[in-house]
Amino acid sequence: RIILISHAEYAANVAAIIKWSREQNSRHKDIIWKVFAIPSTSRLTDDGSRLSTGMVDVDFFRKLLLGTSHLYEYQDLCKTDTCTKILPPSYYEDKQKVNPNDIVLVCITHIPTNSGIVNPVNA
Repeated sequence: RIILISHAEYAANVAAIIKWSREQNSRHKDIIWKVFAIPSTSRLTDDGSRLSTGMVDVDFFRKLLLGTSHLYEYQDLCKTDTCTKILPPSYYEDKQKVNPNDIVLVCITHIPTNSGIVNPVNA
C-alpha cells in the first residue's frame, strides 16, 4: 500500500503517517506500507542550479495516478529517519513504477502556513 504526501506537508502529519505505517509494517508482514513524497516543481536559480518550489508537480502527479510514472525506492519515508532529497521528476523516469491501485491515501496541504505556497489541488 502507498501513501503519497506533498513536500510542503505539515511535519506533524508526516510524523503521524510515518509512525502509523511503520507500526503497520511491524504488525502485518503480508501488507507493506510505503510513504512517498510527491515530487515538487522546481525553478532555475541564477547560478544554473534547480531549487524546489515546494509545490506539487501536477503533471508528474497525474502520471503517478495513471500508472505511467515512476518513483524511486529511495523516497520511501518509512525506511528513513530524515526527509528525502528534492530531486527533479526527470530523476525518477527510469525507476520503480507505481501501481495506481496501490495508492490508498494522498495528503496535500492546499495552503501551508508561512510558506507562501498554494498547491494546485483543484488541478
